[in-house]
Amino acid sequence: MDSKHKEELQQNDLEHFLTHFGEFWNKHGNKVLGVVLVVLLALFGIRYMKLRALERQERDWSELATSTSPESFERIAQDTSDPAVRAYANLKAGDLLLEQTLPETKNDRDKTTDKRTNEELLNDARTRYQAAMQAPESSIVLRLNALMGIAVVDEAQNKLDSARANLEKLKAQAKDYPLIAQQADKRLAMLDRLEQPITFAPDKPDLSTLPAPKTGDVPDNKAGGVLPFDIPTDNTGTQPATPQLPTSEPPATTVPDKTDEQPAPTPSP
Repeated sequence: MDSKHKEELQQNDLEHFLTHFGEFWNKHGNKVLGVVLVVLLALFGIRYMKLRALERQERDWSELATSTSPESFERIAQDTSDPAVRAYANLKAGDLLLEQTLPETKNDRDKTTDKRTNEELLNDARTRYQAAMQAPESSIVLRLNALMGIAVVDEAQNKLDSARANLEKLKAQAKDYPLIAQQADKRLAMLDRLEQPITFAPDKPDLSTLPAPKTGDVPDNKAGGVLPFDIPTDNTGTQPATPQLPTSEPPATTVPDKTDEQPAPTPSP
């Protein structure tokens, strides 16, 4: 088969395709255009949604960085669609709720509109910590910090057995994080001190029930013994010597009268 014959066959195939394509387009062209348009719109919509989600994520992380109150973190955790942002917001809300139960923050808390009691704040903090710890998107470090927060809430509510169990669990899970494990050890040692009973000093004895001392109970030094302290005695050595006090008026002093003095006789020449 020479090249000329091949060229004729290719031209016939092209003419056949164009002839049948025209018939196909006239019959199904609108459907094809509709499918292409739908695919393009879907691709555009997916890209638009990704851009909006990225913008919302950036906005949520920006709000996390600038928020300072538990209410703002609670709102972010409720409104965000990003699971990672929600988990971190719950952790920060729990930390601030727990901090508000401390005595040194009472003055700052009185200035806010949050009128929850300490017990309500502790319960809300526990709820936030549990939500952060149970979120599948939470990192291991975030979960460990949330578990530490739950243990601290247990301590504040005097649930020492639960606090010890959570700290032991935290210590076992933080093998690759020595700083967190050290914090767990310190809090466990503090729990040991809290569980020790407090020993109070004995009551002072009632001195009124003791017998009065006898007159001859004070030792003397007649037998040449050594007294524990020196007691001044009188000449008999039996009673303490009475010190001599000065009289109210000093003794009179005789002053010679100058008028009684006679002049010395003048020697005669």
